[in-house]
Amino acid sequence: DAEPAKVLKMLNILFAILLFTGGFYRFTNSFNGNIVVPYCSQNHFAKTYCNGGDAKTCNLLTSHNENSTYFTVNCQFVMDNVNTPEDGFENVVSSCFIIFFAFVNVCEEFNDGAVQWVMSQFNFMGTLLGRGMYCLFVSSLILTRSHTLLLWFGAINMSIAIIYLILWGLCKFTLYGERLGIHSYVEHAPAPSSGQQDNVGAMQPV
Repeated sequence: DAEPAKVLKMLNILFAILLFTGGFYRFTNSFNGNIVVPYCSQNHFAKTYCNGGDAKTCNLLTSHNENSTYFTVNCQFVMDNVNTPEDGFENVVSSCFIIFFAFVNVCEEFNDGAVQWVMSQFNFMGTLLGRGMYCLFVSSLILTRSHTLLLWFGAINMSIAIIYLILWGLCKFTLYGERLGIHSYVEHAPAPSSGQQDNVGAMQPV
């Protein structure tokens, strides 16, 4: 295999592993409540309810002593009275979608014949642009700012998606794609017409 093909193969495998792990985590946790975890922070309250975060400008939950005015929040009381909406059903649906495509991505790299029919229905995944947009979309399904693990998984997979989009741009609009050894990538898409440079799959070195 050419070096560019090996690199993209490793990126595809990494993407699929992180996608499956994130999807499986969302699926299992959908039965335990919410993925979004509420939190309480005195600094957040101060910035929200005090002008410039200065406790002296607050009319809410402030305490005074001889030397200073300071902002206090009983976070335990706040957390005991927070009610977040259940999101279990939405997580199950999106997680099944994520797990399915992660499984397809893994089989695509190790047992191509097992998913050939599935991939033939998604010809856009046989191009750098299509693959990049696909990766960007499914990465957004596991990305959430309120959960560190899913945030990192989503961010790494989005980075892989951006790499695909950059490679597509290099192959489409410049000669750097060929200098990198990426001449064509045709995985399960129909054979490219002559002159088409941005189809992706078994990469051919120039």
